[in-house]
Amino acid sequence: MECITGAEVVQSLRREIRSTESIPCPTVLASRNPSRGKRCLGAALASCLSRILLIGWLLLATCAASKSEAARELIRWAEGPVRWLLLPGEWKQLRQVEHTPGALAFIEAFWSRRDPRPEKPGNVLRETFSQRVEAANLLYGEGGVKGSLTDRGRALILLGPPSHVRVASEPILAWDTQRKTRRRVTTRELNVEVWGYRIEDLPRRLLEEAREASRRSEEALQLTLSFRAESRRTYLVEGEALLKLAVRSACRGCE
Repeated sequence: MECITGAEVVQSLRREIRSTESIPCPTVLASRNPSRGKRCLGAALASCLSRILLIGWLLLATCAASKSEAARELIRWAEGPVRWLLLPGEWKQLRQVEHTPGALAFIEAFWSRRDPRPEKPGNVLRETFSQRVEAANLLYGEGGVKGSLTDRGRALILLGPPSHVRVASEPILAWDTQRKTRRRVTTRELNVEVWGYRIEDLPRRLLEEAREASRRSEEALQLTLSFRAESRRTYLVEGEALLKLAVRSACRGCE
């Protein structure tokens, strides 16, 4: 729903004012009976005012509906798989968008900043993103959650498929409430999935960001991700820094 423009409001007001001329209040009646003429003129003005107020109310209601609908749709878009690419500053900007043109402009600017070859038609990163979202939904759906919204789906979207995968089990401490003895602390096995990436399999801009980060911290960035599989979900336990670098490196001119 689009918000009514100022020109449309003016036209509507003019139509409403002209329509008051059809109110049965002839000038002859006013001249013969002044008191009745005054009452008739008052009725005409009251009718005109009520119509103007009605138009103003409709204008506000229409604009409010447009604002809320555009804001809802943009938030719904941002809460989808694209959430993995959004920077904190962009989250702040999109929450200030009020109308449909602003929402469309935000999305266009969002992908424009992530176009690795703006001088050429198309956007390779956007196309790759869509392909990886589809693959993640097929591979990593769990517990009623779409695969593209899971931790492994996030990794696939940001870094692409791993160069190699290792699956192992590791013991962790657990509290056994079923035991009747004092020693209720026990161990249980959890599956751990480790994704590794070769340097040549990662984007050049990401590697540049990784080298710069390593130079600042004097610690080499690990090109691995570790996930822990529990009963219903698989969670990222190591590799957050690499994923954040991937987000920043994908955006040209973003800080």
